[in-house]
Amino acid sequence: MTIYKQVYTRENCLIAVQVWEEHQIHLLKQKLGESAPLTIFDVYGGVVKVYYHEDIWDVWGNIIANKVNSDPDFAPAEMKDLGERIDQLEKIWHRGEVDTAEDIVKLFDLAAWTWVGVSISYCLPEIKSVSKEMQDLGMQLRNRTLDFLEFTDNAIKKTLRKLYPELGDLIKYIAIEELREGTIPSKEVLEDREKHYIYYDFKLYTSRDVYEFAQEQSIEIKEEEIPADLKELKGQTAMGGKVTGPVRILHKKSEIPDLQDGEILVTHMTTPDYLPAMNKAIAFVTDEGGVTCHAAIVAREMGKPCVIGTKIASKALKTGDMIEVDADTGIIKIL
Repeated sequence: MTIYKQVYTRENCLIAVQVWEEHQIHLLKQKLGESAPLTIFDVYGGVVKVYYHEDIWDVWGNIIANKVNSDPDFAPAEMKDLGERIDQLEKIWHRGEVDTAEDIVKLFDLAAWTWVGVSISYCLPEIKSVSKEMQDLGMQLRNRTLDFLEFTDNAIKKTLRKLYPELGDLIKYIAIEELREGTIPSKEVLEDREKHYIYYDFKLYTSRDVYEFAQEQSIEIKEEEIPADLKELKGQTAMGGKVTGPVRILHKKSEIPDLQDGEILVTHMTTPDYLPAMNKAIAFVTDEGGVTCHAAIVAREMGKPCVIGTKIASKALKTGDMIEVDADTGIIKIL
């Protein structure tokens, strides 16, 4: 059995999920001759759990490093293309939408190709043959795409709502091929996807849970273990400080207004949509992220304690729990 693990949780529309898979399977193979292992996207009510092959980072890094090392012109050309594509995307992000279904298809292609460049840029610091100048350029371009998926997702959804106002939030479950072919599904089909769908190998499945589905693909899903007697969690310090307060778990953007002044925000990751909650919270704790993630950047700007990359905080804690966040050490104690 092949081992897969949940790596990310996101809240994005189906077309944004398809951008993700298009870049890492079709386009990486087109660009590099090889592709990463397939990803399982397990989606309930628009919340996407992303399951990766346990060795994906090594596989991805080796594929990109082999290409960069064999072709000294590859990285400079890719970073040039990435910069030009980001320029185009930033204009769309600033506007917040496009005009037509055809424009969404063009945005899909632009975003998927941009993501290829971003993936390459992430690997450059680990490749010794790449110059410091090129590594720094890659980092600069990465920093311009920190909210890449969120901004792209928002532009897609805003345009779909304008094109299909009668569908309401069901627009989040339209697939890119349906938009491209003009075959928008019935409300009944979209409502079925809203309840639950799995996206795998460019196909949609709605009739089974992820564990049953994984077994059919000879995949074993390994979840992070949470000890029954858990008393503390550990993550990475993004902004120092020490506070004590009640937990507020936020799993979805619709829950953001629930957070009250003085609570500690605990979530899988933050995006610009979370700013109202972050203004009220006294500290942030996330499952995911590195020192350049959204939560880390905002924490430093606001001067609020922040611990990132705990992996299990949003699952191990519950709303109302009293915790101590010692962001100087990265330790969260359950009181």
